[in-house]
Amino acid sequence: MDEKVPTLFAQEHAALKNSQSAINVLTSYGELEKEVAPFVEDFVSQLSNKKYKGIASIENIVAESYGHSDSSPLVAAHGMRWLKSLQPKSKE
Repeated sequence: MDEKVPTLFAQEHAALKNSQSAINVLTSYGELEKEVAPFVEDFVSQLSNKKYKGIASIENIVAESYGHSDSSPLVAAHGMRWLKSLQPKSKE
């Protein structure tokens, strides 16, 4: 799959290499999106393998039994919960 997205990784932003960036990456696709799945999985794999200092976390959501359009509400809810889990716990 590397031949499909070579320019994507050629355009690396400086923030990716800065350990102070703390970038959180969320990707998703519906399980029924058979054509898209390999590309998203390859992208996530390449991004993870590059071990950028600026990326704090990577989350990939596969919405089981969903396609492209109908997975949006599920992914939005999961994404919000994921972002909340990344917040420091408050001492009350």
